[in-house]
Amino acid sequence: KPKKKRLRPDKLKYRASLFPRVIKKDVRRLFPQMVANVWNSSDPALFRAFFETFATSNFSVSGIPEVVLDDVNGVVKQPPKDMDGLVSHYQVEQDLMVDAVVHLEESGIKQFLHRSNHSQVIIQYQICGTKLYEYKAAPEALSLPPINPDLAQRTPQCTRRGLLEDPVAVSMRGIITLDMDDQYRINSFNV
Repeated sequence: KPKKKRLRPDKLKYRASLFPRVIKKDVRRLFPQMVANVWNSSDPALFRAFFETFATSNFSVSGIPEVVLDDVNGVVKQPPKDMDGLVSHYQVEQDLMVDAVVHLEESGIKQFLHRSNHSQVIIQYQICGTKLYEYKAAPEALSLPPINPDLAQRTPQCTRRGLLEDPVAVSMRGIITLDMDDQYRINSFNV
């Protein structure tokens, strides 16, 4: 029977994980639920306050597609690049789909060792709702009071919201990635 070699404790090799364990009480575990709660609040002021509180001063947004406000006249809202654009995009979504609800499916945290305390919070979500309204671009609409003054300033062509004849059920799945700095503030919001 061959003898097993015994390794001395100083000769043992330990493998370090590329993604170290995250403790249970880590604040980053709360971000997916906070994002869902803010999104489901339907309150643009609360949405803005969340990102002003938890985002850095050089906060950026990427991956959100442009929104077609009026198919007939080709009025398009450009994708947001900063916090103001993200809040405006949120208001457009709330105006078009008043009953939209975000459901969390999965979330996780990636913590990188090669960058000093850099981490990502990854949120897999689903948005369900009914698109009841669409924006109309019409010359006579410019004389009507805007539904959303912020939207009217950004896209003056669309100031009138019209009810769709046939409401459209909408269900979308996606992934949000929040890039965090070493103080757990959001550097970027990627969809």
